[in-house]
Order: sequence, then C-alpha cells, then structure tokens
Amino acid sequence: GAGAIGSHVAPGLIRLGAGTGCGQLDIVDPDLMMPENLGRHTLGYPSLFKRKAEALSAELTRQFPFSKVRPRVANVQDLRDLFRADLVIDATGEEIISELINAMRLEREIDTPVLHVRIRGNGECVQTFWAQGRELACFRCLLQADHKNYRQERFPVLKAEPQRKQLACSGFTPYAVSAPMSAAALCIEVMVDWLSTGNPSPRFRTAPSANAEVYTVKNQDVRRLETCPACGSKDV
Repeated sequence: GAGAIGSHVAPGLIRLGAGTGCGQLDIVDPDLMMPENLGRHTLGYPSLFKRKAEALSAELTRQFPFSKVRPRVANVQDLRDLFRADLVIDATGEEIISELINAMRLEREIDTPVLHVRIRGNGECVQTFWAQGRELACFRCLLQADHKNYRQERFPVLKAEPQRKQLACSGFTPYAVSAPMSAAALCIEVMVDWLSTGNPSPRFRTAPSANAEVYTVKNQDVRRLETCPACGSKDV
C-alpha cells in the first residue's frame, strides 16, 4: 500500500537498506493520489491524480538514486509473485485486504512473513502484527470465531466507536498525520528487531497516543485460535 501508512513506511525501509545490493523494494497500489490524501501523505500537490505507487517510487528514487524501487500498479490478489519477497508489509489499512493477504499466505503454505500495520479508530493507537507459519496466530486470529462473539476483538483497545465522515459519495475515517507517522515508526521498530536479532517478537504490538482513551493491550506473541476459520482447520 502506498497510502498514508505506506508513504511513511517506505522511506524508513529505504533508510534501513531496502532496495540496496541485490535487493529491491516493490510498492504495490492501484489507486490514484487524490486531494483528500494530501493531509496525511508524504507526497504533495505535484503528485495529484498520479498513481500512488508510481509517484512514491519516483520520489524515493529521486532522494535515493542508488536504491532499486519498483512501482506495481496492481491489486494484491493479482500478484502471483507476492510472496517471493523476504517480507511482505501490509500497510493498506483495510481489514478486508489484510484478511485477503492472510488467506493467500495460508492457502499457499509458504513461510514468507507478513507484517500487518494499521491505525485504530481515529488515530487513538497504532498496531503491528507479524504473521508467519502456523504455530502462532494468523491475522484472523485477532478476532473471535465462536458464534456468540463472532468477529469481536480478542484484544479490544478502543473504548468508543470511531467517527466517520462523508466526502461526496465516499466515507472515510478521519485522523491526523501523526497517526500514519506513528504506525510507520512502530513498523520500523519491528523491522529493526527482526534485522538485528532475527526475532520479531513480540509479534503483536500496540502503541497508543499519549492522551487517548483506550484499553491497555499487552505486547505479546498471540496464541493460535483453534477455531479460527482461516488457520484453525489444520494441525500445526
């Protein structure tokens, strides 16, 4: 994703060495840069109505000309080579896409890790979740699967429903630019742990903003949910 979260994550990855040597940083996003994106994106007016993946890749190449950055204007489900990477970062901020990527990872039975990065509510907190293998939880395991509590959060963090706004024919969840910046910072923190020690634990991390009214959620390695409809049907 090359939206608000991805636009802040990508420069951090470049600064960690992504795209150098034999490596390459792929940025996947089919969408256009629209006026409503300007308030929380790293790109500005010169990128309006351009493909986000192409505009962000061009800006990163301008700043870091020796790094290899490839834009991919495509939907993630159409990329057959998605999991040939060393790491897939889901910075889409869309739960339906996150569950799709999770399902693709499990169905193909590969060991490529996926780092999900998301903003909760109106920016009250940000979260990362590292999914790899079947021994521990998958992304869908963060929601209950029993009939009584179906799709309720196992680790609730928000005390109130997020506010939604309407712009023309589309709705959106408003949050300040500090939210994607915080999400990117937490993502990079996980990356540093993984690169320096080989261990991304704790795989599930939550970072609330200073004055947010949220429940405390412990940073932890989440156990697999046996009744999970995505990963619970197969043995470890």
